[in-house]
Amino acid sequence: MEVPANHVWKGSWRLLALALVSFAVSSVALASEVKESAGSFESGGKTIAVDRYGQSSLPNNDAKLKLPAVIIVHGAGGLNEHAEAYKKYAQDLAAAGYMAFVVHYFDRTETKSTDDKTIRMNFLTWMKTLQDAATYAGKQPNVDEKKIGLLGFSLGSYLSLATAGRDPRFGAVVEYFGGYPGPLAAMVQKMPPTLILHGEDDKSVSVQEAHKLEELLKSKHATYEIKLYPGQGHGFTGEDSKDAVKRALAFFDKHLKNAQPAPAQSK
Repeated sequence: MEVPANHVWKGSWRLLALALVSFAVSSVALASEVKESAGSFESGGKTIAVDRYGQSSLPNNDAKLKLPAVIIVHGAGGLNEHAEAYKKYAQDLAAAGYMAFVVHYFDRTETKSTDDKTIRMNFLTWMKTLQDAATYAGKQPNVDEKKIGLLGFSLGSYLSLATAGRDPRFGAVVEYFGGYPGPLAAMVQKMPPTLILHGEDDKSVSVQEAHKLEELLKSKHATYEIKLYPGQGHGFTGEDSKDAVKRALAFFDKHLKNAQPAPAQSK
């Protein structure tokens, strides 16, 4: 599979960590404490760990309430280096009314570190793991199986987009500084609503990847938004980071949380 060289995935991780930490949403009032729990599911005969986040008490204590879910897909650095940053992202999504799932998809291939060869060899396997993660999320109490989204970073964005292009269960994708793997683009039938967030000065994943993704989405008549940040690299800082957060939440709210069911087909 043709994927960018390894430096694409692993560069500028300090900025990526800053971008993740900056997801703290000051405008969201914590209606209830966020609860974290551990889970797992089977994928390809391997046990995949999942960190689950949700509000400890549901609005009006409605046990039957179904919430939208977002699967968070980490980058090539895995979860060890930036576990607290991804955790913060998940906590803030939960506070905003989502069930959030941080999936340890490297467990499927027992990957500890990545290089170009490892990514090429395991990419399709990781995609299948994300599909199994969607099945797992959809079976959880209080999750609306028809409202599952993907939030990806760098390598995680490539995986999220490629998986959503083959699996119609995903209702929305927010991707930070990623792209769509070229060899898989020809097989895309339909894409869900997608938000593209990319730095114009990204030296790890060129902004051209964002432009190519936009052209793909146009060709598939997909709903999308794109925001390019001048002067930002592989990760956003300052006011641009806050702006990206607001856009991500607003996009999920519009296309996942508040999405209306498709009209029934007339017979």
